[in-house]
Amino acid sequence: MLKLSFDELQHFIFESEFNDEICINHKDKSFYFLLKYNKNYKKIICFSNGAIDPSKKKPPLYQRSTWKNEFKSSCLFIDDITLHENGLKIGWGQGKVDSFALELVAEIIEVILKRLDYSHEATLFYGSSAGGFMSMYLGILIKGSKVIVNNPQTNVLNYLEKSVNQMLEIVYPGFTKQEVIDKYIDRLSITKAFEKYQYIPDMLYMQNRASLADMRDHVKPFKTELSDLNLPLNNIEYYYYKHPKEGHSPLSKDQTIRLIHHHL
Repeated sequence: MLKLSFDELQHFIFESEFNDEICINHKDKSFYFLLKYNKNYKKIICFSNGAIDPSKKKPPLYQRSTWKNEFKSSCLFIDDITLHENGLKIGWGQGKVDSFALELVAEIIEVILKRLDYSHEATLFYGSSAGGFMSMYLGILIKGSKVIVNNPQTNVLNYLEKSVNQMLEIVYPGFTKQEVIDKYIDRLSITKAFEKYQYIPDMLYMQNRASLADMRDHVKPFKTELSDLNLPLNNIEYYYYKHPKEGHSPLSKDQTIRLIHHHL
C-alpha cells in the first residue's frame, strides 16, 4: 500500500504502470483507494461502493475491483470512509458532520487525475444503489466528468428507514432528523446538490422499472424535483429496463461492462 499525505500526493510521480492500494491522509482523515493505472490508457473509470457486509470483510473495501482487467482504461476504486470502525453497512459517502467525505474524496481525486494526466472529460464515475448516489455526487463536484448509475438512491432519506437512521446517528450525532434536513440536505439529496452547485453532470441513469421502491422513492421524486430547478436537464439520459427477478440488484457484470465501454 502506498501511503501519502495530501501535500505529498500533489507532487507524487506514479509509475507508468501502477496497481496497488493508496491511503491518502487529508485533513487528519485516512482515505483509501485501489488504483490500476496504465499511462497508455486514455480514460479512467472510478467506481463507488454500495452496501457492504462488515461481518464478512471489514473496510477498506473496493467493490467490483475484480473488473479492473476488463477495461482498456485505468480504474480507481473508492472506499467509503463512513463505514470504518462503526459496523455501518451503508454510508453514502457522508463521512462525519464536520468533514463531508464526498467533498474531501473529490479533492483527492482531482489531484490524482492531475498527477495521472487525465482530464475531467476523460473521467467516468460508475456506481449502483448507494454507490450510484456517490458517483452522481462526485460527478457534480468534478465538473466535466461523465456518470453512469444503476438503481441509485437520489435522496438518502428516502431509503430504508432503519439504515438511514443508523447512519444519521453515527454521522450526525446529537441532531434530530429535521435538524439534519434543515442544515445538511444538500449532502443527502442529489437535486439539492444540483441546486447548490448549479451544475448537472453528463449522466446515464439506468433503472429497473420492476424495482417498485426505487421507482416510487427515488426516480419519481428525482424527476419531479428536477422540473423545479432552473437548470438544463438534457445532460441526463434515462435507460429503463424491466427485470422482475432482479429487483434492486444492478444489471449483470457483462451488461454493465458493455454499457460502460459504450459511454466511455
